[in-house]
Amino acid sequence: MPKISSIEHLASLAKLGLDADEAEGLRRDMESIMELMDSLQDVNMDGEDAPAEGAATLAGLRGDAVLREIDPELFLEQSPADGKNGFAIPRMME
Repeated sequence: MPKISSIEHLASLAKLGLDADEAEGLRRDMESIMELMDSLQDVNMDGEDAPAEGAATLAGLRGDAVLREIDPELFLEQSPADGKNGFAIPRMME
């Protein structure tokens, strides 16, 4: 399970200022998450199909199909600057 030193290291990488109580709370939260992930490995999914919820959300969408080819040269010749096979976007910030 996660050590407090690992939590402090992650907090420093994320530029978080945690006091001892916050670090310990985060360590306990991480431990709970890791235990949950470990318990998911015990679930037997042999012979199970994908959840129906995912299929229902995709049912109303069209399939990916090329309806017509678009000539990239047509777009590039109409662009303000040629970015060598792409659009050159002006720099917005210095």
